[in-house]
Amino acid sequence: MAETDEIETDNFFDEPKETALAESPESKIALPGTLGQMQTAAEFLSKSTIIPAVYQNKPSNCFVALEFAQRIGCNAMMVMQNLDIIQGKPSWSSKFMIAVANDCGKYTPIRYEMSGTEGEDDWGCRAYMTEIATGEKLEGVKVTMKMAKDEGWYDKRGSKWKTMPELMMRYRAAAFLIRTYAPELTMGLHTVEEREDMINVTPPREESAAEKAWREQNEK
Repeated sequence: MAETDEIETDNFFDEPKETALAESPESKIALPGTLGQMQTAAEFLSKSTIIPAVYQNKPSNCFVALEFAQRIGCNAMMVMQNLDIIQGKPSWSSKFMIAVANDCGKYTPIRYEMSGTEGEDDWGCRAYMTEIATGEKLEGVKVTMKMAKDEGWYDKRGSKWKTMPELMMRYRAAAFLIRTYAPELTMGLHTVEEREDMINVTPPREESAAEKAWREQNEK
């Protein structure tokens, strides 16, 4: 087998030069330090063809991904692969947020408690974890099929609540748990599944003649 040539580059993910990168103390992941270094890293990343299309040739998007990665102590590539844009708003994938919470070192891995009768309205899931520093068990909001139906998640067009309800309950329960006890990990963003459930797929009601006349009168 022919040997491949080594390509020397400033790799922002492996062993960095001490003067070029700062290291996140919690995660021990090499990340750019100063603003100038982050801009350089963003330019470097934007030229890659293996990152998602939304980041290719877009240094500003790569810069945002690096900023997010620094704040949660994560690899920039992981952020790019798991930060989706839903109706113009950034959203984390649920599995990524669960992985971040499990790996942050402050809590035990998230676990799930199922209850009720499978397939019925009382079928539900509660996510929980333990705070390592105090030993306190932290429990999230219980998510049930009744909640999914009452909130309108179940009946949305293309809803995964009908095809994989247990997975959706676990994802939603974990999102509630993380947002309640570790909001710094979400950075105020919803998960992809939450954002999709927020999308209003109901077509707008046609305006009646009386409503149209009243609106036109008040717009004068």
